[in-house]
Amino acid sequence: MRPPQSSSIKYRADIDGLRAFAVLSVFLFHLYPGLLPGGFLGVDVFFVISGYLITGIILREYYQKKFSFLHFYARRIKRIFPALFVVLVLSSLVAVLLLVPETYINFMKSARYASAQLANFYFSQELGYFSEGFAQQPLLHTWSLGVEEQFYLFWPLLISLCFRFFKKSDAVKGSKIGSINMKIALVLFVILLFSGAGCYLLAVSEYNLAFYMFYTRAFEFCIGGFVALRIIPEAKSRVVNEFLGLLGILLLLLSVLFVHEDFLGRPFLQGGVWIPCLGSALLIFVNHRKSSVNKGLATLLPASIGRISYSLYLYHWPIIIFYKVFANVVEISASVAAGIGLLSFVLSFLSYRFVEQPARKSKISD
Repeated sequence: MRPPQSSSIKYRADIDGLRAFAVLSVFLFHLYPGLLPGGFLGVDVFFVISGYLITGIILREYYQKKFSFLHFYARRIKRIFPALFVVLVLSSLVAVLLLVPETYINFMKSARYASAQLANFYFSQELGYFSEGFAQQPLLHTWSLGVEEQFYLFWPLLISLCFRFFKKSDAVKGSKIGSINMKIALVLFVILLFSGAGCYLLAVSEYNLAFYMFYTRAFEFCIGGFVALRIIPEAKSRVVNEFLGLLGILLLLLSVLFVHEDFLGRPFLQGGVWIPCLGSALLIFVNHRKSSVNKGLATLLPASIGRISYSLYLYHWPIIIFYKVFANVVEISASVAAGIGLLSFVLSFLSYRFVEQPARKSKISD
């Protein structure tokens, strides 16, 4: 097996389309939970995508002997923090005007944890994601950013240790590279087993830990990592790729439409969470040039939404919550939802154009 080349993580518009599916699912769930009961699972789609992309980037750079922890972390900081801090500042300004003192104090606590990428730790002690009191938490959605950032801290260290250990026992020559990928896959499989088991068990005894913690979500990143390792040969048949693409999107649709907090009489973390993860993995795995589903995801509209998905995820939730606080309502009318959607997209585009893009293109630590 050849080492991953730059083409292995070459830009794929269909993955941006998959991001669009994820963020719109979350958005609709936050607007109308009853309309899309499993929309919150869009976050799990993001985790699988991150596992695939980050593993692919690290592998490529290690095989090309140019991986740098400094550069890796600098790219992650430029990708995550500028847009996040803008949202935190804007949210803090609005919070001063709208929130009562007690709620404002809680908001500022969550803002401090969010700025340190530890919001998942804060909310695991304070609030269940599906609790009725979530309407007073404009930064609740940042829990997933904490999980992602902890993944970014842990994953390159893991891959680095794997390379250092396996290179000593198996020199990187020709086909031997494939054996290193296989050994890394075995490491990921062990992590997947422990993480999945921890998630399953804690979902009953310590539900918030199962929901919010990186160690109980690590199996989702592992699923994406398996795809990046390319230990399973890509199907060459168009028929097979069409089937895999259809199966992938079907699993995603089933998950957002039918999986909810309690799925088949038990917490969704004890089974239902695997459905969107496997669907996402299939769509990433297939030859996107031979799958009509992937070609559809790669079209202009979904790909464009996918490119602003990070900012859209950041902005939509505070806007929804601050409106509910301002109007003192629980339900949102269709006209208000349309206004929230428009404002969220406008702010997201501006954030992508004037915050995300300039930050990514900056030469700091490059």
